[in-house]
Amino acid sequence: MVREAFSRTPGLVLIDMPGWVGDGGIELIRNVVDAVGADYVVSIGINLHLRSGVKVINISRSKYVRPRTPDERRFLRNQALRRYLSGELISVNIGLDKLIGNSAIECVINNCGHYVIDNVAEVTRHGGVVKVPSRLFSNIFIGLMRRGFLAGFGVVKEFNLKEGIANALVTTDYFEEAVMGRLRVDPEKLEEIEPFPLL
Repeated sequence: MVREAFSRTPGLVLIDMPGWVGDGGIELIRNVVDAVGADYVVSIGINLHLRSGVKVINISRSKYVRPRTPDERRFLRNQALRRYLSGELISVNIGLDKLIGNSAIECVINNCGHYVIDNVAEVTRHGGVVKVPSRLFSNIFIGLMRRGFLAGFGVVKEFNLKEGIANALVTTDYFEEAVMGRLRVDPEKLEEIEPFPLL
């Protein structure tokens, strides 16, 4: 994404990171900084330390900003999901080759052998193979892309690996590819459910 941004508008590229700083959030920030070769990082409200060569600008948090509880964050995410998925959704079949963004799901789709869907209660590892509970292999929230821009949203209800398609409910059928993450959504209640695991 950064390379694409530089190819379109060389110069300054700003990356807005999430406010996640606990339970691996700082490590995520460090990994992104390293991956994109950032020159500067603006850290709001935490005294962030990064590798040498990266200038960190630490600024204090506004007195008007307050931390949100996990329940408040969930409520706001669900409100956003209802906005994104409002209106009549269209049922479509998406070719599995058009689904990108979640490397574990892509691995399952392409039968790479490192991740498999199984009737296990929790994620389990057996040697070099990670077994993912089958209950989590559905209702994946997707962003729909057309010509490199966001065209709409949807939910992959189920994957049909044998036929090479995924059945999805989408806000538009005019898209070229679908980008998956970890977020899973109940397509009837339009609220988040147990996410696809970090693997």
